Amino acid sequence: MEILVKLHYVLRTYAPGRDFKRPFALTLAKGAVLGEVIRALELPNDQEFLLFVGSRHAVRDQVLVEGDTVTILPPIIGG
Repeated sequence: MEILVKLHYVLRTYAPGRDFKRPFALTLAKGAVLGEVIRALELPNDQEFLLFVGSRHAVRDQVLVEGDTVTILPPIIGG
């Protein structure tokens, strides 16, 4: 199945190809979970991320379906 992935801020360097500012397609096995996106992109597995599927907050064990849009952001800090 194919999903669309959007990476933000410092995570953009993990995007495949040269145009790391644009969303990109990622092919996964049917029934894949969000954690598999993190592994496929080789994001640090021990780091926490803000995860969204569509406009809804998600967790790593959420099952994805064909055409989902996944957004991954690093934790936000500030003051």
